[in-house]
Amino acid sequence: MENMFTITNITLFIALFGVCLSTAKVLFDYSKNIRKLKVQINFGFLTDTDVIASKMGISIVAMNVGYRDVTLNSMGYILPDKKYLTSIPQRNLKSNVKFPCTLSEGKECTVWEPQKNLATDLKDNGYSGKIKLIGYYGSAVGKTYKSKPVDFDIDNALARTE
Repeated sequence: MENMFTITNITLFIALFGVCLSTAKVLFDYSKNIRKLKVQINFGFLTDTDVIASKMGISIVAMNVGYRDVTLNSMGYILPDKKYLTSIPQRNLKSNVKFPCTLSEGKECTVWEPQKNLATDLKDNGYSGKIKLIGYYGSAVGKTYKSKPVDFDIDNALARTE
């Protein structure tokens, strides 16, 4: 046991500790410079103050969980065959922001629509039954941020009376 606490071993331990500490600092500094966006698809009720009844809705939320601003210029869904259903003015989506929008650290934006509208668009493009949808937001620098896949039942959404 006495042989472990030599001046060489103590110096080696201090050197290794310094290497670990400096590596951790480099990784932390690198992660602070990366743009990070978390994307989620949510299901819920849409309410309109002019209408007493509420509709089943679907929304795509983007949350800036990084330290740098992210400018978003597009959003939509990635379909099972890797085609994109992009937000266009004719789809009449609602949002709490106007595109392009810049999300600073800790901010979020949400785009929503009735599930029936999305189901109609999908049906018009040849989809039916249950499909996996992935929500996405596109940034001004060309990066695409994606959500986890969720199941969406087109026929069930179309059959609902709202």
